This record gives sequence, structure tokens and C-alpha cells, in this order.
Amino acid sequence: MSSDRNNPRTSLECEVKVLTALHISPSNANFGQIKRSDPAKTKTFKLSRGDGGPIAPEIVSTGNPQISATVREVVEGEEYALDVTVGPPWPNGMLRGNVMLETGVGKAKRESITVYANIAPRLRANPHRFMLQPEPENPLDLSARLTWTDGDPGKILEASVTDTKLTVDLEERDDQQIVVLHIPAGYNPTRRSGNAVVLKTNDPAVPTMKIPVYVTRRAARPGTGRLPIKTPQPIKAGTVQQKNPLTATTQPAKGTNAPSRMPVRSSGNKEKPAGQQ
Repeated sequence: MSSDRNNPRTSLECEVKVLTALHISPSNANFGQIKRSDPAKTKTFKLSRGDGGPIAPEIVSTGNPQISATVREVVEGEEYALDVTVGPPWPNGMLRGNVMLETGVGKAKRESITVYANIAPRLRANPHRFMLQPEPENPLDLSARLTWTDGDPGKILEASVTDTKLTVDLEERDDQQIVVLHIPAGYNPTRRSGNAVVLKTNDPAVPTMKIPVYVTRRAARPGTGRLPIKTPQPIKAGTVQQKNPLTATTQPAKGTNAPSRMPVRSSGNKEKPAGQQ
């Protein structure tokens, strides 16, 4: 903003060069969708000299035992190849990690590369969460069907629920395991978030799995909303009230001789009586 009436607004464009110890191409390791039956997969990245002099990259950590990485020299101090590998045993869902590198440059000693892959889950619940209304009038039972992939089902060893007001059972229906959550009448959660059904299994890929339990917000009751309910004011007998206060008039009731009063609006200029100059 400016005080100049002819040019009240001015925009400025800035260019900033961000210095980096080394350049990484591509910038992250996205392995996409991986099947549980897939073998290990490898992606190769190019590490090249940045703005701080010659580089000497070394692997510090990967942040995940399913991720490994190695560095190969292409041109000493100038260019290197980074091989990142993800492999089984696959987790039950997303695989994430960060490859941390020592750059060999004193002013920017470390750089990292994000690694992620979407693994088909070993165990899936359908639906994947329990949704319920607060304070149900009657007891409720909600169920979720468990599905194992790879055609080799594991076994559920134990089922529990974090809110002690709820109970859970395991049932067998049509050769599938069903989780049944029991909700008592008038149930209100002990805590508003973080409740879940916890399953313990004999499968190393998914030793535990949680099915979240969500309670929706309580519906607003009459008279308890954010906006107050206005109580109509009583109207005096023999009058009629108009909605617009600027043009409101009070009319006499039928059968009365009370005169009507009309509002007088002033124009701001007083007129002189006839005959006066």
C-alpha cells in the first residue's frame, strides 16, 4: 500500500538462490504401489556437486529396517550414484523412511531423501473404522469383517477395546472372522479421540492392528444452539406493529376513536410560512 493516490499499490518480485551442498535427482524415492508378493525393489539417484565445493557422500541411516542404501562414485568429488532398496518383510500398509547422507561439505553436513511405498495390507478390516452416535437409546452391535491377503489367513489371538465402557467379541461367519463391537445404551466415550479396537495376531507382518472407534458430534437440541432463540415481545391490545421501525405506525383498533400518529420526517430545510420573505 502507498500514500500515492496515482499509484496506491506496488508489487515487488524477488529472486532467491538457495545454496545446497549437493543436488539430488529425483528429489524423493516414491516406489508407488507394491504387492505383498513382490521381491525387493531398487531405485537409483544422481548426487552431484552443489554450491559448497567437492562432495563425499556417505550413508548415515535409513530410518527403517526395510530400507537399505549404498553410494557409488562416478566422478570423484563431483558425481555419485545412490542406490535405495526396499524389501520384505513388508509392513501392513505404508512403508516410510529417510535416507540420511553425510555430504562431505562443512557448511551443510547432512542431506536427506524421503522414501515411501504403499504396500497392500496383509490384514484389512471392512469397514476400516467404527462410527457411532453418542448416547444411543438402545444397545448396539457394530461389526467389521477381517480379510487376509495372499490366501494364507493368520489367526487373531486377542481382541480388546481401549474404552472400558465398550466390549468386543470375535465371531466366525462364512469362514471369515468378524469383529463385533458392543455399545451400551446411553454410551458416551471416556475420551473424544484415540479409542480403538486392538487386535493381536500370530502374523509377523501385522502383530497388532487397530480399528478406530469414532463418536460423531451430538446433534443440537432445541434452544441449545449457538444463536439464542428470541422470545417475541407482547403486543399491546388495540395496536398493530410493523416490522420496519423506520416506517412503524400505531393504528387504533377497530371501534376506537384514538387518533393515529404518523412519523414526521424532517428534510433538514425549514420552510417559511406563506407571506414571509
